[in-house]
Amino acid sequence: FGPLFVLNTALLSFWIGRGKTIFVTVTTIGCSLLNMVLDPILIFGTFGFPNLGVAGAGLATGLSQLILSGVLFIAFFSKENRLKFSTTNYRFDRELFLEAVNLGLFQAISLFVQYSAWSFFFRVMGQTSQEHLFISGFSQTILYLFGFAIEAVSKAAAAIVSNLIGARRYDLIKSVYRAGIRLHCILGVLVGI
Repeated sequence: FGPLFVLNTALLSFWIGRGKTIFVTVTTIGCSLLNMVLDPILIFGTFGFPNLGVAGAGLATGLSQLILSGVLFIAFFSKENRLKFSTTNYRFDRELFLEAVNLGLFQAISLFVQYSAWSFFFRVMGQTSQEHLFISGFSQTILYLFGFAIEAVSKAAAAIVSNLIGARRYDLIKSVYRAGIRLHCILGVLVGI
């Protein structure tokens, strides 16, 4: 399931770049909620499912990411996007690819280290007990739920500010900043509840 995280990031970037943060937020929240439901079912073996322990936690996350991929693919290849953005015209552009690698290489390395640490952590939790694994997995899902929303706001703000800079509308950048701060405060209050 590992490559799905990369695929989903790329597909979510398409929507974020278009300023469709509500779609990104709703789909990632849905994915996180599905993971929260599947975790106890697959870790502890309820509703007729076998007790899978650590493998159940991984399977729950993988299945929720697979469903997210399906939703994103269907939306990406919709008739509207095929006509407006030529989403089915996928030829390899070496120059563009190298530019993207150059821009994202350090973030990719950072994410690799982060996911490696999470994998190690969950392995230790799984060897400790199923209860530790469940609590850790549930906590991670909550972290991802709010993390995705915060990341979506950040990416949307970056896209909007980039467009404003390109349009030389520097006067509107402060309002984007203030709106982002307000949204982050609202999300912070929600996390605190």
